[in-house]
Amino acid sequence: MLEWFFKTDPKKTIAKKAVRRAKKLLHSRRAPTLNTKVDYLFWYGAVEIDPKHCVVWIIVSGPDSESIPAMLNPMRDEKSLGRAKEHLSMEDCKWLEDLAVVVEEEFRAGGWEWQTPKIGIESAERVKRGGGFDYFR
Repeated sequence: MLEWFFKTDPKKTIAKKAVRRAKKLLHSRRAPTLNTKVDYLFWYGAVEIDPKHCVVWIIVSGPDSESIPAMLNPMRDEKSLGRAKEHLSMEDCKWLEDLAVVVEEEFRAGGWEWQTPKIGIESAERVKRGGGFDYFR
């Protein structure tokens, strides 16, 4: 009678597993020239309604992490990537893009066959000052 209540949506399962695998691959990965490393990854979104709502954040930390433009979306937003290229070395810009590629590849490897999740990169320090998770609202 309540099976529908306890049934897990396959898209949620894929997203959870993909982010878990990406965390393992990216944790503590350091930028080439910035004093910055990957600190954490998380995801959210009503994927059971529509997979386009899937959002993944890569949180970076370190003394130079705030030199990365706020709310950076390296895979989809040329304007955002342009801001990064104005302030960061080419090596660091490539590193940021590569982080997002790892996440995207883990989603595909897990069976994600819908629109690519929105993948953003943000500084842990900015998130903390902005109220934690509320920063992303």
